[in-house]
Amino acid sequence: MEKAGIVKLAKSAQGKIGVSITPEGERLLTGLPGYKKTKEADGTFLYEVPLAQRQFVGVAGVTMVGVNSATVDYNWKWEPNPLGVVFDAGGPLVKSSIFGSGKR
Repeated sequence: MEKAGIVKLAKSAQGKIGVSITPEGERLLTGLPGYKKTKEADGTFLYEVPLAQRQFVGVAGVTMVGVNSATVDYNWKWEPNPLGVVFDAGGPLVKSSIFGSGKR
């Protein structure tokens, strides 16, 4: 997420790593449907953001189960949003990372 410009990492006290949302990251996250930001008791923030939404592909079949009712089978796929693209294992940000390149 740092490579995508969404967060900034910084070393903090006691060997911990501080993570902060960049202004660009804040704009990206707040623009996504389903985004929630909650302040935790310790003063940190919890971000909840969906990475994709279901997209209807088509009707696979219709089976009548009565005079006035039917069972409909349909197909759908996951369509990643801009944040979901960052996490896509086949995407350029993951492929170019040390873990995505096969190097260890």
